[in-house]
Parts: sequence; structure tokens; C-alpha cells
Amino acid sequence: MNAFLLTALLSLTIQQELSSYEVGIQILKEQGISKGLDYFREQAITKDDATSLFYLGWSLYRDGSIGDAEEIANFILANSENESSLSGSCYYLVGLIASSRGEIKEAKRFINKSLGTFKKHKKHKSEFNALCMMAYLSVNNKYFSEAVEYIRLAEKLKETHAKGQQWNMGYFWELRGRIAFGLGVYQEALDATLKSKEEYEKSGDLIRANHSLSGIAFFQLLTGQVHKGLANTQKVEDIIYETEDDYKVLSYYNGVNWILANKCSEQPYQKLEKELRDYGVQNEDNLLLEHLEFALNWNCD
Repeated sequence: MNAFLLTALLSLTIQQELSSYEVGIQILKEQGISKGLDYFREQAITKDDATSLFYLGWSLYRDGSIGDAEEIANFILANSENESSLSGSCYYLVGLIASSRGEIKEAKRFINKSLGTFKKHKKHKSEFNALCMMAYLSVNNKYFSEAVEYIRLAEKLKETHAKGQQWNMGYFWELRGRIAFGLGVYQEALDATLKSKEEYEKSGDLIRANHSLSGIAFFQLLTGQVHKGLANTQKVEDIIYETEDDYKVLSYYNGVNWILANKCSEQPYQKLEKELRDYGVQNEDNLLLEHLEFALNWNCD
């Protein structure tokens, strides 16, 4: 063991009576990820230690520290049993990180590896989530037939292995809606988005539920349910006004609904169009830009 790690181990163990794992976490926090992982490389890392490290990496990913999260996931993959269920979770995390960077080919490769591992170990809830992620990656790149296949496989698992996971079920129905929209089946998209809102509400994620409500309004406008669509668009607008800080992104998506409504009633919408387009380009929000172009090209007849 190198001098730095030996000094850290002795000092922390004596002063605070910490276990060797707790020492490692302390080093991670105080000296940084690299030094902390150097310490763990010197130890005989246990399965429980590796699992705890994974959850630390997951928390870092959720907090936006994706470089540190990736370093932890790769460390676990290099220092744990091949094709264990934990390695499947690490593949999944690395895939999410690649997706967040726009590295779609790498993201699909790692999520696919996680799928194989989850199947092997009969981790069906994790398999369901990975299938939804593959559907997301496919629909984002307009591979709709591929997305349909992944969501079909996820649907086989949802009744038996995803019950009680309200947020994940909300996401499943959101994806179903996006796929149906991409295929031009707008009533099906509306039905799926109604279900996504219901599941997100059950999960307590009101921000996501209100995003779904804006989507419901969008699909109601497309299916000729104009009064309902306008009423829900206004409802979302009222929610945005009441809690502006939480709903900045939603305000732009809801703006697409107003453009669609104004376009078909021959009201001016060009100023709003520019605002939405500028936001979409600056933030690389391709879905917003896709919805905007769709609304602008919609035949109101």
C-alpha cells in the first residue's frame, strides 16, 4: 500500500474507529474519487462494499457528477465478478451516462449488456427498466420499429414485474405515447399519455404528471378535441404561472400547444415560434424542436 493510503488508513482508523470501508468513503469525500478508488484497489473489496459503492455512483450520477459516477462504475466492473447482477447495474449506469453525453451507439451497447445480465439473473424489474431505456434511445433516433419491439418486450414484464413501480410505469406509458406519435397514431398517443399522467401522479412526481398533461392537450388538439385541448393547455399555463421555477421547460412545450391552436384559428404566433426555436436550439432540445416543426406544418383542415 502506498504511503498516502497507509497514512490515511491509520489516521482515520485510530482517530474515528472506522471500518476499512468507511475509511475508503472518507477518502472519497475528502480527497476525491481517484484517491478513494486507489484506496479500494489496495483492499480486498467485498460484494457489499462494491454494492455500496455502486449506490454512491448512482447518487453522483443523479446529482450531475457523471464523470465521478462513471469512474466508480468502471472501477466496480474491473474489480467484481464478471456478469454478476451488480455488473448489470453498472453496465446500465454507464449506458445512461453515455446517453447523457449523446453517445447513442455506446449507450445502446452498454444497456444491451445490462439486459443480458439482468435476464441471466432473473432481475425482471431491472430488465423492464432497461427495455424502456432501449425504447427511449430508439424513439429518440426515430428507429420506430425497433422502439416498438423493445416496448412490446417491456409490456410482457409490466403486469408481473413492474406493478407498484408507479414512476417507471408512468415512463413506460410516456414512451408508448411518443412511439404512437412518431407512427402518426394520435388517439393511441393520447390514450397512452393519459395513463402516464395517472401513474406519475400516483408516484408523487407532479412535475412529470404536468408534462404529461401538456402532452394530453397536444394530442387532444391533434385529434380534433379542440375545447378539451385548449382547456388543458390553459390549465398547464395556470400551473406554470403558480410555480414558475419548477416548470421552465414545460412552459416551452406548452407553448407548442398555443402555436398549434393559434395557427388553426389564424392568430399570430411568430413571436412565440422564435422564442421556442431559440430555446430548443440553445438547449439542444430536439424533442421540443420536433414538436414545434410538427405544429407549424400541421394541416388545420
